[in-house]
Amino acid sequence: MLKTHIKKLPYFIFTFLLFVLLPIAYHFFNNKSEAMINMVVIIFTTFTFIVSLIYSYNNEDFSYSFAIFTGICFLISCVIFWNFEIYIYALLYIFLSLCGQGSGYVVKKLVRFIKYLYVLVRRKKRNRKLVKNNKKNS
Repeated sequence: MLKTHIKKLPYFIFTFLLFVLLPIAYHFFNNKSEAMINMVVIIFTTFTFIVSLIYSYNNEDFSYSFAIFTGICFLISCVIFWNFEIYIYALLYIFLSLCGQGSGYVVKKLVRFIKYLYVLVRRKKRNRKLVKNNKKNS
């Protein structure tokens, strides 16, 4: 049980730091709402999707707890800079985290299938070569 959570730890830390940086960056841009909207809607959603995809690709795991943790981190960042108008985006982050995990899982299975086909083709070629050599030798 603990082993599965330890595998998730680097992704949890990165996600948490990402959303802790959100209010800091918001105040760095002098509280401009357009900068916050760009960060919330474009940049952080892309990062969330990519981190979830990498997590699922590396671990071949589909974790609801990771997606919910992403939403909770966003809600914490809303509390930090006292902007509760955008808390509905937490659902977007949970959804994108689940989509990223699903995509990562499918990509990993597709890569494995392509490698499997490649090995089969190589074996078939090698077997043909061996059959030709056996016919020549006999």
